[in-house]
Amino acid sequence: MIKKYNTHFLLLALMVLTSRLLDGQICSATNSYGCTSNAMYFTAVSFKNSAGTSVGFNGLNCSNSGSGSNKTMTNGAMMDINPGEQITITLENTSSYSLDAGIWIDLDGDFTFSSAECIVAQNGPLDNIAVNSTRTVSLKIPCNSTVKSGTRMLRIRCGYYGYNISPTNGCGTMSNYGNILDFEVNLKALKPPVADFTVPAGPNYIKTPITFNSNQPSTAFTQTWTYPGATAMVSSGPKGKAAFPLVNTYDVYLKQEYCGLKDSIFKPVKIVKPTAAPVADFIASSNQVEVFYTGQLFDISTNGAYKWAWELTSPFGTVLTSAPRTLYLALMKRASGMCV
Repeated sequence: MIKKYNTHFLLLALMVLTSRLLDGQICSATNSYGCTSNAMYFTAVSFKNSAGTSVGFNGLNCSNSGSGSNKTMTNGAMMDINPGEQITITLENTSSYSLDAGIWIDLDGDFTFSSAECIVAQNGPLDNIAVNSTRTVSLKIPCNSTVKSGTRMLRIRCGYYGYNISPTNGCGTMSNYGNILDFEVNLKALKPPVADFTVPAGPNYIKTPITFNSNQPSTAFTQTWTYPGATAMVSSGPKGKAAFPLVNTYDVYLKQEYCGLKDSIFKPVKIVKPTAAPVADFIASSNQVEVFYTGQLFDISTNGAYKWAWELTSPFGTVLTSAPRTLYLALMKRASGMCV
């Protein structure tokens, strides 16, 4: 038996469904007391992601930011955000009362905000922001299996500091004051890590600090370095550093973890003895340093130097010595010159 379908009806139904998905609206939110009667609202908001992209919104007031109901402040995604990464948010309060903030992000794309999608609530780092002040916080974007990539909404809900903003207040009406700001962001796809790093071409000398660079600079990744048989100097983050004591070939290990997903890799590094004496050299962070300011002197010696002895002679005859590779120098008196 062959079934026949009305193709015109199916096409129309598909078009209606697609339209609804494209036109989906984020859940509404209202502070029932508004923000005009007692002048409670955030007057500026800025964002910065781990890639260094910054976006700011200044001169906010009740009339241009929703007057107590949620208002979309962007026209398309303002920046990329990765699940698990750290972003920086700064709020400015030049209104009449101290304020709190709740922040959510629609991770699963269902146009609402669950408690699990709340990244700041009452008694958090954005609690009791004083009048005529700013508050800057570093916040981690949640990361789990429900994350769906695409244009997603990030909501900042303002409130009077004496009223509670709980993780369940991402949507709906609550008895509170203040503006409610919605910002579109491009939530990136959750991709498993592929660990890799570069080994300096060398020659790499014994006892000399050697730096290894990971292929992943994002703060969303947890990165751990191990150096069997070596002295670890930096064991976490996008850059590893170690010193190797003997002529040999050592293995360097990097483990990356991202949202519960893991990968690791190891690479060999060949360590050799210098064939010539070190050639001492250094550069300064500045040719001129003001009194009470700090200057830096950086070693750029070649041929495997691993011990340093600085000697500084001031115009007043004072001799100073120091051993670290990078020297920090604070001038406490005006001087026309100093010998190093």
